[in-house]
Amino acid sequence: MLILFLLLLWANGQVLQRRDTTKGPERSFFTLGNLEVSADGRWSAVRKRYEHQSDTLLLFDRRKPGQVIATLVKLNQQLSFLSSNRLIASGNGKALWMDLSDLQQKVYDNIRQAGALSDRKYFYLWSKNGDVAVCDNQGKVHRTIKGLQKLITDRDKCLYAVRQLNDQSELVRITADKTMSLYATASEITRMEMMPSGNQIVLTETGLGESAPYITFVNTQSGQVIRHLPEANKNFDYVKVTEIRNGKAYLMDYQSRTEPTKDQVVDIWYGNDNNLKAKKYRTEDSHEYFFLDVGKQAVRTISTDRFPVFASANNTDYLLSFDPQKDYNYSTRFPLLDIYAYNLSENSYFEIFERAADIVLSPDGDFLLGLDDRSSQWILFDCKSGNKTIINKPGLEKPVFDDKGPFIYFESRDGLYRYDIQKQKLDSFLSTRGKEVSIVSGDSYKVNDLFNVKVSSINSSKRFIVKANGEDNRTSYLKYDGKKLRELISPTEHHIREVRFSNDLTIAYTIEENYNSPPRILVKDTKGTQKLALYNGNSTDRMAFDIKQDIIAYQNSQGIPLKGILYYPIGYDPARKYPMVVHIYQIQSKDANVYNYPREDGAGFNWRTLIEQGYFVFVPDIVFDARGTGLSALDCVNSALDGLNSFEAIDRKRIGLTGHSMGGYETNFIATHSDRFATYISSSGHSDIVRAYFSYSYDSYMPLLWQFENGQYKMNRSFFEDKALYFDNNPIHFVDRVNAPILLWTGMKDENVRWDHTMEFYLGLKRSNKEVIALFYPTQEHILEKGSRAIKDLNQRTLEWWDYFLKDKKDVEWINKQLKKRLSR
Repeated sequence: MLILFLLLLWANGQVLQRRDTTKGPERSFFTLGNLEVSADGRWSAVRKRYEHQSDTLLLFDRRKPGQVIATLVKLNQQLSFLSSNRLIASGNGKALWMDLSDLQQKVYDNIRQAGALSDRKYFYLWSKNGDVAVCDNQGKVHRTIKGLQKLITDRDKCLYAVRQLNDQSELVRITADKTMSLYATASEITRMEMMPSGNQIVLTETGLGESAPYITFVNTQSGQVIRHLPEANKNFDYVKVTEIRNGKAYLMDYQSRTEPTKDQVVDIWYGNDNNLKAKKYRTEDSHEYFFLDVGKQAVRTISTDRFPVFASANNTDYLLSFDPQKDYNYSTRFPLLDIYAYNLSENSYFEIFERAADIVLSPDGDFLLGLDDRSSQWILFDCKSGNKTIINKPGLEKPVFDDKGPFIYFESRDGLYRYDIQKQKLDSFLSTRGKEVSIVSGDSYKVNDLFNVKVSSINSSKRFIVKANGEDNRTSYLKYDGKKLRELISPTEHHIREVRFSNDLTIAYTIEENYNSPPRILVKDTKGTQKLALYNGNSTDRMAFDIKQDIIAYQNSQGIPLKGILYYPIGYDPARKYPMVVHIYQIQSKDANVYNYPREDGAGFNWRTLIEQGYFVFVPDIVFDARGTGLSALDCVNSALDGLNSFEAIDRKRIGLTGHSMGGYETNFIATHSDRFATYISSSGHSDIVRAYFSYSYDSYMPLLWQFENGQYKMNRSFFEDKALYFDNNPIHFVDRVNAPILLWTGMKDENVRWDHTMEFYLGLKRSNKEVIALFYPTQEHILEKGSRAIKDLNQRTLEWWDYFLKDKKDVEWINKQLKKRLSR
């Protein structure tokens, strides 16, 4: 009995010690990321990510599973696997060459940058004094090029650098054995950029007696030079160059920024101003466009008299033109564009899309896709014939053109679809129905930084890889080889953080985790089925393996099937009753297989900490419908709680509700309509959605109308179309109905959800004589800063709040200061 008594004392002491689980660094928890794999699939590297640092790299040999062959610290700036089982890594002013076969190594000091060269048979070291050393695979310096001021690389073949030579700036191409001069100029080269095709380097130059910058195109192979000086003595702040058809042409956008006068007395906001983003910067941008035909070496000016913005159509005959601010009323986050084609040879315009939300271009420039906002359907425009075709199926996402066939692939939540351009036929692609499918290989890049215009393509004659998620949250990866889909990674119930393949796709590496399993590295031969554990990650987190979870299926009152994740208290005893914390946002069940560890969370909620403290944690899904955001959330949460009726170990009188941001709004609203919770914690959520609807966000630099009408709130109607909808879903209108203590908090530098929404809800609760405490963090934003005093304070207080109201631990002075005053009245 004495021994048992002592063991119980020890166990209680351990439980009390768990109160410090939010002090993460003392627990040495870490995750894994930035997985890199050698071309042949033998070697791999991964970054070890602690809460406050991630400067450690672990190296592995596939032939030695379970063994870390080397650990590199502060060498995580860049890592390249070289041929013949070598690597070069750099960081913190150093570089390390290593022979992975026998772990011989060489360290180089005063290094600015390092990387692979000449198909990874050599590597380069760019020192802080400007010299570049080209080294062979044995780590020996092969040759040195001195005095380089700027340097870019095409990843693993060549370097391109600028150096001063006899009062001139010289652009050179550097390979393992040769330094070749491509271009020399008496002016100063202020910027250099490699175009996506690698065919041209674009230089920004100043000088030659002129103060204005100008653009020079240098062919990376032939050294052919095309210079463009648009207008003497005219200043430009920035020049954006967009490549067309792999370097056959270029669109140049010379941008100027107009600053307001410093002695401005008044800031005037006009009712016909459709560019309210400029109010944030207090500047206005102007554009001058020029089109360069490389074959003809001819540059022509593009007039902005009719349209202020031009973008590449990836076509040498046409440009896209539009006015992004025309009739823009901010009911959508981004302007819906009326897109016109500008015929370069005829100097004429014709409309191709109305109210387009996205534009996707084919790699050959023959086709354009526009997403029609009204029908949610894609429209295909044929640049050669001028014909338009509607692809008659909503829900298709992220189109990708096949650059070797007449096909377009679409992702969707119900499988992969393929559209035959010639036959004008859309079909479900192979055996992917019922799965959420995404294409993870291919080539995609934006041709316009401000609006959704991009080129997106794959080469199906070679291969492409898709990721498929089933309704059971199982993930697989498949390869399409031009004929059929073949599994590379079989469906797994684990969350796959990252996946990497050898160059020939025969070896697959994954970082996998689950709610009860820390991230680990697995490797497999893609022709087989067996996975091998290469590294088991943080195996010292033994408590993770004791975590118990249930997936709760339920329906809301509209019959929509939903799921919730129920986490059990550590050391769960079915004969006991436990309090429960419910966390809400929107769809959260997709994260059921994601690893978590106790840490100070920037939103004040960590389910791992709570279950270690003896709480059930329930994370239900929420969907919105025509009743409005708040009423929909209330219905979903009530239905979710009903789905737990058979769980007798949950103490129904000791359930708390919490949410942050959108979850904070939902918590605010539910608190005004529910009697099922003993307490609430709400953070950084809107309290007055009518005021928020008519507010200007200094986070997104625009009015928030879009967020309610067509954004996250999904009201799908303006305030003027249905005022009752907004009033009925507005927490502040019902603040006097809150009937349980509530803790509010916010960062006073939050521009995502203005901090005074928390103040408003606090004042409404105070005026209604409700139990409320509000925490305002003066220096914090929407998410509290890692390692700050504020985040430590918040996580300690939220835990004390739950303990006070759900566990009757009443010895908390800062809470008693509110409750005791109330009781003394």
